[in-house]
This record gives sequence, C-alpha cells and structure tokens, in this order.
Amino acid sequence: MKLNVASLREFQKRASVIERNTLLPVLANIKFEVDGDVCLATKSSLNAICVGQILYEGEGSILIDERILFHLLSATNSEWITVEKAGSQYVLSDGKDIIPLPSEPVENFPPNPPYDQEAEAFLLEKKHIGAISIARAFTIDNETAGSKQFVHMRDNLIFAIHDNFFYIDEGFDKLPHAILTKEQTAIIAQHEKLQMAQTDRHLILFADDGYTFMFTKPEGNTLNAEGLLGRIRQPGKNFSMLKEELVSFCNLANTVSESPVATCNMAQDGLFVKLQMNDKSYGRGNHRLVVVEGEVDEFNFNSRLIIGALKAIPHEALVGKTLQNNMILNTEGEWFCFIGMQKV
Repeated sequence: MKLNVASLREFQKRASVIERNTLLPVLANIKFEVDGDVCLATKSSLNAICVGQILYEGEGSILIDERILFHLLSATNSEWITVEKAGSQYVLSDGKDIIPLPSEPVENFPPNPPYDQEAEAFLLEKKHIGAISIARAFTIDNETAGSKQFVHMRDNLIFAIHDNFFYIDEGFDKLPHAILTKEQTAIIAQHEKLQMAQTDRHLILFADDGYTFMFTKPEGNTLNAEGLLGRIRQPGKNFSMLKEELVSFCNLANTVSESPVATCNMAQDGLFVKLQMNDKSYGRGNHRLVVVEGEVDEFNFNSRLIIGALKAIPHEALVGKTLQNNMILNTEGEWFCFIGMQKV
C-alpha cells in the first residue's frame, strides 16, 4: 500500500487535538483501511475518534504506530510512503528510511460506534462556531471542574461558566441541547461549518472535507445561564475603553508581579481610569491612566487569571458596565462577565 504524504500530514493536523489513549496498547496505532475506492485513516482514544480520507494506491488494511508514522512525516521529502509485508512483519519506507513496524492485528482495533447516516443533523455555521470558539476561553481546563469544563448549547444560548468569569451569547434560535468538550470545541474552531448529529451516547461532527469526528458524550448537566442573565442585566456604571489598553496592562502586570496572583485594581481617577497592580509580597507594582468614556466603579481582579478570556473577546472596544465588583461587557446579545476579587 502507498500513502500520500500530503494527505497524511493533513490527517495528522486534524487528529492532533485527540489525546492519545495510553491504557490500550492497540490505540497507539493509526488504522488504515481500503474500503471500495476509499482509504480511511482512523485515530481513536475510544472517547474521541477522527476518520479522514487518504490518497492511496493499493489495497488492504494495516495498523501503523502513530509515533513512528508522524516522526517519519516530519523528516521525509518524499511524496509517498509505502507499507509492505516483509516476512512475518510489515515495513514502512519513504524510499530512504526503512522501518520495521511493531506487529498488531487490524482486528484488534476497536470498531467505530454505529450511527444512523440518514439521521437529521444540525448545521453549525460561522455564527455558532464563532461563539463556541470564544466560549472555550471561558471554561475551566480541569477534569474535576464538572460542567464548568464544557461549552453548553441550549435553545437560544451558547455559553460557558468559569468560577471567575462567564460568557453567554443569546443570539440564536432552536439550538440542539449539547455539552461540548475541549476536544470537540478545538475541532469545531478549525472549520467554517460542520454538521452535528447526536445519538444517545455519542456526538458526531461531519466536515465538508470528508472528515468525521465521533465523541462519547460527557457526563454533566447544563448550567443555569438564565439565572445569570437576570442578574447581569441590572443597571450599573457604564463605560467604554479600548481592549488593547486593558490587555497590554495585564500582560505587563503579569510580567512585573512575582506572585502567583497578580492583584490588580481598576478605579476612577478624575477624568481617567487608573489601572494598578500591587505585589506587596515582593514590593513590585505598576500603574497607568487610561482614557475611558463614562465612569467605573472600583473593580479588583487577578490579571493572570483573566488574560486568556480577555484576549478571546473579538471586539476592539470594551463596552459595558461595572456592577457590584463585576465588569460586565455586552455587544449585541453577547455577554462577557468578569467577577472581581475581594479587596485586600
């Protein structure tokens, strides 16, 4: 069997978001299977599966060690690699290097979960994918975080809720109910549109380029975003400022501070707003005056904690309000809320 290097590299890029399963040895391999006039490559961690079409010549099925294959792809200048039987084992070659492969029967590779290919799917378009991509930055990247590690879709909402900030976009209609993991959202963010189907136990994504991604649904409950919307709609002190001012201040504060928590403060200072970081433990600090339209209440925050979510906001101007030590930003039905620290 001959496999095209360019299409293998594309598969490697697409499958890179699927974390390798180290508990089941057979899943250290990529499965290649010729079915009719198509060669399908499959990477599986059991909970997440990527299937893509590879340009090929020949026939048959084979397992190729993922680590060996991807290292060869990074080193070769060849257009094709070959997999051939040599005695009792297979050999992988790009015409220069010849690599005997560990032997593993194809039938040991777990089958993909079945699904109804005629079932109705929901089209994830640019507007959905944009909101999901933003929401990724407002999750907790920790498996012990329960439902706060996921992006949620329900009815008219796409949202994610962290202990210290949250994101809600209420500009949709008739969304399916879904809980999306970091692997799923990473894949969704790579595409301009996708079809999404669900079974009782699995979520399946179909890309226009022929790639299919299958996931075991996570255990978790959809969080109560409606209750949060009620609270953040209350009136506060309105302001607008350039996002770059706050982002660059946080970046500098994170560099200057030596403490794990970079304690910062935003407060009105005459016609300006003063941003200040005070690292009392190490005698370090920095401050700047920023031009702001409107006025703000005092807001205390950890610049290390909010910087990732702050950068994910896709607007040059931050328009919103301060309310009870919360900074609440709103643009056309998108809500970005940062929950302040207690003043020390």
